[in-house]
Amino acid sequence: MKNPTPDLKSIPPLVMVAHGSRREEARHSIDRLRDLVVAIRPGLQVFASYIELCDPLFPSILRELSQSAIIVPLLLTHGFHLATDVRAVAYENGFETSEPLGPDSKLIDLLNLRLKQAGTPDDASIILAAAGSKDKASNKDVELVAQALSRLRGVTVKVGFIGSAMPNFFEVARKIQDRNIAVSPYLLSPGKFSESLANCGMPWIAEPLGIHQLIAQLILDRYDHTVRCAGITTTSMSATKTTAIQHGSIKLATPNFIFR
Repeated sequence: MKNPTPDLKSIPPLVMVAHGSRREEARHSIDRLRDLVVAIRPGLQVFASYIELCDPLFPSILRELSQSAIIVPLLLTHGFHLATDVRAVAYENGFETSEPLGPDSKLIDLLNLRLKQAGTPDDASIILAAAGSKDKASNKDVELVAQALSRLRGVTVKVGFIGSAMPNFFEVARKIQDRNIAVSPYLLSPGKFSESLANCGMPWIAEPLGIHQLIAQLILDRYDHTVRCAGITTTSMSATKTTAIQHGSIKLATPNFIFR
């Protein structure tokens, strides 16, 4: 589904900002995620944009919107991209920005679900595979996610970074003697990082977080929380409903930041 034509007379639009990829599959996954958010919250205008590598770029979307729009970064950690490419740009243009998607308990639940779908035994240790960053705050967030996943599953969860950060994922995997171990990609969409994990030699490799109602609901949690914190009110906010599309009704709540 294409981005809607801006109509800013009602509630503040939601602008999703993903990193961006040259891979069509990754872009399609963000489009599908946007469609899922719209399905859960009919009447809310939702725009997809990107920091780099593909259109529409984040600044170009901002130029089409009013200052009442809410920016939700589709990032799994704090760090350079959030501070420089999203918050700084949004602030310069007078837009409110939410916290990133992660860390959050919904992401832990989804990581666990992806591990189960991959057939991971309950007693298997885990390597949490993340992109990694030169920003220590970003890597610290990944460590917090690993700790939370470890508590949930009751097993050891080690961190390995696919990019430039240490410890390197492939070094971590190479040093492990026990083969009763699975890989949990802390990645939003499929792409070169997830593909690089395919030949790591581990018996169980889960899929990336991907498209799921938990992600869509988390995006709306971030949006709603930012609207409340900013004190934004419009006459039509109360008329916008959240629709349950799987099991029962969905309760909107303050985001469950596991790092707070």
